[in-house]
Amino acid sequence: PPDEDDDSSGSDSDDGMTETKLVHDVLMTQESCSALLLEPVGRFGAIKTRLQHVLYTLLGKPSPMLNSDVSNRGKKKLANDCINDLQSQKRAAESSARDIKRRFESATKKSEIDYGFERALLVSHGKCIKKSFGQYEFEHCPFEKVKQYENKRMIASLGDYASFDTDSLELKYTQGARCWQGPPRSCTVKLVCGAEEDLLTVDEPERCTYEIKYSTPAICSESEAERLEAVSKGEEHDEL
Repeated sequence: PPDEDDDSSGSDSDDGMTETKLVHDVLMTQESCSALLLEPVGRFGAIKTRLQHVLYTLLGKPSPMLNSDVSNRGKKKLANDCINDLQSQKRAAESSARDIKRRFESATKKSEIDYGFERALLVSHGKCIKKSFGQYEFEHCPFEKVKQYENKRMIASLGDYASFDTDSLELKYTQGARCWQGPPRSCTVKLVCGAEEDLLTVDEPERCTYEIKYSTPAICSESEAERLEAVSKGEEHDEL
């Protein structure tokens, strides 16, 4: 409510609404910061003082006694602090919005992919496996891409995810790095049942066309899973 010596007309609720709107404006726009703290507020002088205290509280700073005798330098500093805080909030909000957009796009993309029976291969999406074969390393990131490395440095993309044949259990990757005077590289990843995610073999049957055999427990049938479990227990028993 307004101070007793405030001659302004209107109800307490009107002043309360005005104060609430000013607080909102101060927190949401840089212009409000400058306008509120550097320009007279007219008959709402008491509201101005309270808002200045609110701003200092929100900024986590000691709240000095603010009145009409405060120097312009002090007012400018407070306005700059307010603007800087708003800019920080804006950057944080933009970063959060980008993250939300990225996660939404990722979730949308995953919802459109066929992961096979009961979406069993969803757990493999993006879990990259890298392994050496001779002088090269190959990395398979299921449903995303395949890369080739030499001396720890990526030298070529073998393709981005294009499709999954649920009958042959083959992942197709296309539009990789173009070969010298040749076509873009491409890769077919044949999935086989295995105890763990692993690159088993890498071949290049045709120039710039690669084939990878890749094991994963995600496609194992119940009988295959039982067999793998039995083999695992047998190996453990032998070691003992």
